Amino acid sequence: MTKEELFKLEERALREQIAESLRESADDIEFGGLTLGDDSEEPEELDIIIPQTVQLEIELERQINGDDDNRHYELIYKLSWIE
Repeated sequence: MTKEELFKLEERALREQIAESLRESADDIEFGGLTLGDDSEEPEELDIIIPQTVQLEIELERQINGDDDNRHYELIYKLSWIE
């Protein structure tokens, strides 16, 4: 199976901004669709249709970096389905 990355957005944001974005996405998902995009000068948008039933995966990872004992956390919400 070959994977194709259709959209990716990575940015630093305040916790409140992230929460608002997740609430907006949740509302869109509840109504069956979602538009992915960014606010750049040449925004690319991708409209997707979310089926009624999908697989939900929530994952929390922790990485400890060597001697300095810094910890890096990654929280992932993943929806998957087959068309």
